[in-house]
Amino acid sequence: MTEQLSHNAFRNVVDTCRAPATRNAYTKSLRLFLKYLRIEPDAYDKLIEKDPKIIQQDICEYILYMRKRGLSSGSVSTYLAGLVKFYSMNDITLNWLKIHSFEGEQEKQREDRPYTHSEIKLLT
Repeated sequence: MTEQLSHNAFRNVVDTCRAPATRNAYTKSLRLFLKYLRIEPDAYDKLIEKDPKIIQQDICEYILYMRKRGLSSGSVSTYLAGLVKFYSMNDITLNWLKIHSFEGEQEKQREDRPYTHSEIKLLT
């Protein structure tokens, strides 16, 4: 029964992804979250058995953990998208506005600047 619940919880996500790249990204996101929580791989049912307040706290702490490890804001957003899809597709209502506030600001990886005259000359 628990194995079937776990299978259904995961299928609710992967079967609704149109693009294989999205499916792979969401699967990776969920597996990393399971690993962070020290839950055995593929035990997706354990992610939805908890109280929503506990789930929310787990996700917020996971975001802070990723940021401390130096992941870019884009990577954090990508991993979080998989969790949003998983919990939404399994009818778990969380305060995503509060959770997203832990992500922090988007940082620019490169500085935008105009080309110099010498750089333009090299192009011609």
